[in-house]
Amino acid sequence: MIFSWGGLKMEKEENVKEILDAIEKRHAVRKFDDKKLEPNLILKLQEYINRLNVEGDINMQFILDNAKGFSSFDKTYGNFEGVNNYVCMIANKNDQNAAEKLGYYGGLFMLHAVSMGLGTCWVGGSFNKKRPYLLNDNDKFVCLMVIGNLKDGHEPTKRRTKSEEQLYESHEEVPVWFLQGIRAVQKAPSALNRQKIKFYYKNGEVSCSTEETQAHLIGIDLGVAKLYFELGAGGGRWQLGNDARFVHETQAVVLH
Repeated sequence: MIFSWGGLKMEKEENVKEILDAIEKRHAVRKFDDKKLEPNLILKLQEYINRLNVEGDINMQFILDNAKGFSSFDKTYGNFEGVNNYVCMIANKNDQNAAEKLGYYGGLFMLHAVSMGLGTCWVGGSFNKKRPYLLNDNDKFVCLMVIGNLKDGHEPTKRRTKSEEQLYESHEEVPVWFLQGIRAVQKAPSALNRQKIKFYYKNGEVSCSTEETQAHLIGIDLGVAKLYFELGAGGGRWQLGNDARFVHETQAVVLH
C-alpha cells in the first residue's frame, strides 16, 4: 500500500517555495541567542506541530524556556549554547514506523522553522535526570530537535555530504526529477552526517533502503531522507518502511 504523507498538502504554492528555499539555508546550529522566542512565532510553531502530529499520527512535544531540562540531556555530540527550546520526539512502541514518521514530519517542521529565520539542529541522546516531556505506557523517547534565535554574527557551518553517485544506484538513465531529489537529499541532515540511506532507480521505479537497520536514529534518517527526496523531486508518495517504493506525482495518474 502506498502511504500518502499528509505534511505536504500545502494550500499555497509560495509555501512550497519557502520550504524549498529552507533546504538551501538549513544547517546545524548549536549556539543560540538565549532571548525568548516572539509570542507570534511560538503560536505559529505550536499550531504547526499540532497539525503535523494529527496528520502523521505522531507525538512531537514542544518544550519552551526550559534550559534546565536540556542541561539534563546526555548529548552524543556537539557543544551547545543558549538552548532554551526544543522539540522532543516521542515514538509509540507499537508502531514500527514511528521513528521514520517522526523523521519525516520533524524534518518538515525543521524546514518550516528555518523558513521563519530560526536555527535548528537534530540531537541524539537521552535524558539522564528529570525529563521535561510526557510519556504514556507505550511511549519511548527517540531524540530531540533544538530550536531558537540565531546569535548575532552567526556563521553557517560547512555541510559534509556524499556525492550524487554515492547516494543512488541505477544501470539506466534517470529522469531529471530523480536527480533533483538526490540533490535535495545531499542537503539533508543525518545522524553524525553519515547519510546511510541509498536510493535506487530500476525499470522506471524508485525505492530507497538502508543496510544499517539497527543503527541509532536510522529511522529518523530514513524519514528525513524520504522527505527531502520528495521535495526535490517535486512531489510524490512514499511507502513506509525500509526498501520502500516512491511514486512520483507524474506517475500517480497512471496508477489511479
